[in-house]
Amino acid sequence: MKYEYFFEDELPYARRFDANALFYSSSWKTISGPIRGSVLTSGASDQPTLKSAIARALADTRDAHQIVAGAVPFSRHSSAKLYLLRDFVDLRPKGDEIAAYRPIAVDMSPHKKAFAEDVARALELFGPSLSKVVLARALDIALAEELSLSSLIANLLRINPSGYTFAVPAGIESHPYVFVGASPELLLRKKGMTITTNPLAGSIKRGKTPEEDEASAKALLHSAKNRHEHALVISAVRDALAPFCETLDVPDTPSLIKTPTVWHLSTTITGYLSDPRCSSVDLAFALHPTPAVCGYPTESAMSAISSIETFDRELYAGFVGWMDASGDGEWAVALRCANVARQSVKLFAGAGIVAGSRPLDEAAEIEAKFGTVLGALGFVR
Repeated sequence: MKYEYFFEDELPYARRFDANALFYSSSWKTISGPIRGSVLTSGASDQPTLKSAIARALADTRDAHQIVAGAVPFSRHSSAKLYLLRDFVDLRPKGDEIAAYRPIAVDMSPHKKAFAEDVARALELFGPSLSKVVLARALDIALAEELSLSSLIANLLRINPSGYTFAVPAGIESHPYVFVGASPELLLRKKGMTITTNPLAGSIKRGKTPEEDEASAKALLHSAKNRHEHALVISAVRDALAPFCETLDVPDTPSLIKTPTVWHLSTTITGYLSDPRCSSVDLAFALHPTPAVCGYPTESAMSAISSIETFDRELYAGFVGWMDASGDGEWAVALRCANVARQSVKLFAGAGIVAGSRPLDEAAEIEAKFGTVLGALGFVR
């Protein structure tokens, strides 16, 4: 199914706030359409419950084009938002203008001083059983006018065309909202027996001029602190995927990738599965949460996050995407994202804390990561 333009009136996310349609787009596929029903009957987000529900939903359908799509939260204590969907759409954003919304209230949690204290607390926990913790911040913005969800998604696609752009219904009837973002990070893609993952860890804010930007990229590539942070993630990803693979290709050194606001250290890992019954969801759960969004080792980092952070990450730092009945699918790490309601936006971003981390640098990194959604709202140009 193809449309000449994206977001015409008959399509999901027309020029109104629609919290009952789902959207996901990457270089592989664009998926958009009204949800046919929830995959889950309860809020449980533990792996066995979710995997069983997904398998049951896809097995019950006689429609070969039906998929499961949506988002899985960072913590098993939060609710997954997974739905049945069918439509596949060729997307062509319409219009060139980014509307600028007027904020009437802005609140950051935690504030900069409190975040610096959180970083210090995390560093005090480091030792043989903990070497990295990812700490997040939330930015709440109340808007003077009603937000156009369609424009926000189109803007995200326009300013970050290489990202994994998504909009997943996430609220309840009395409080509808949509989880929206444009992630730079592929958690797992499965096509037949071939898998790909692209962990990102180690980041720096982009420079304002070409010369500053080039200097930032070089500084990141040669930063011992960031290379160490990246190596922790790559080691964990290799260990998680090796049991599923006949072959696994892991480059020796990272490369650089960029978003409109941030440079990242990046490694693309490919593998060939040993068992055709292994699904993209099986592999996504084997990786989730990676040290890039949680820390290392996982359980110790999870415990530290629970003791330090004062807000619920919800779907942020989980994973978002889709899977078909064959087990093929694509899941991105849920980053550069926000909960979007009619007149409010709650953004999430985090930074990896390792030995040598400096609070002001980590705070600046997080604020740069907010720039993806803020730019799509017209707040950052």
